Amino acid sequence: MAQTFRKINLSMLKRLDWDSDFFQLEVFRSVNRDFDEEIMKELEFVLPTPSLTYLFSDKELQLESLGKAIDIKTTLFKTVEGSSVDTIDLYNPKMGYYSEILDLAIQSGAYSRFKIDENISEDAFYEMYKQWIDKEISQANTDIILEMESGEIAGFVSLTKEGELSRIGLVAVNESFRGKGIASKLLKKCDQIAWENGSKKILVTTQFQNIPAFKLYEKCGYEILEKKYIYHYWKK
Repeated sequence: MAQTFRKINLSMLKRLDWDSDFFQLEVFRSVNRDFDEEIMKELEFVLPTPSLTYLFSDKELQLESLGKAIDIKTTLFKTVEGSSVDTIDLYNPKMGYYSEILDLAIQSGAYSRFKIDENISEDAFYEMYKQWIDKEISQANTDIILEMESGEIAGFVSLTKEGELSRIGLVAVNESFRGKGIASKLLKKCDQIAWENGSKKILVTTQFQNIPAFKLYEKCGYEILEKKYIYHYWKK
């Protein structure tokens, strides 16, 4: 059998512990980059039932067994230059506002592959993003940067320091304040905090399909670093 199925085996699949525990099934990420229909048949053979595998590719795949990419994960970067910002409000749980922060975190996932995938329930998507924002609030190396308008949270962005890099996580603007430049103000504050922390670059990942976010980052000086086509392969 090993000679017949020679291209792929479980050693070429990385089990994702957090995802497996969260979804209560085996979840893998493929470390293979060259997919064809033969490899997909072999995947079907070696994968347990049920399971979910994230397939990442540098190019769009034209495979009937996969369908369209569920996400085009786009990573952008910019060189930190600093920015003149009068005041920067950082979230502290003692302030209250948790329900508002959580609601915005859920809104930030509108283009997420975990929102788009019809095999993933709304409850699971909600819980995933709740855990995400809860983790970011609790991390010492992450700032939750707020934009306040008339005593309300107009938007927020999370920024995590990773050595000489700062990484933007969740970004959301309250529907009532959209179209007023709130997101641009938040990104300027990210630039200032990253500069104060000694970061040389800021990275952010978004969905290529999220045109408003993509245009915003380009407008604020971000450039594309890489694009990955992501497919969800379910074995039921």
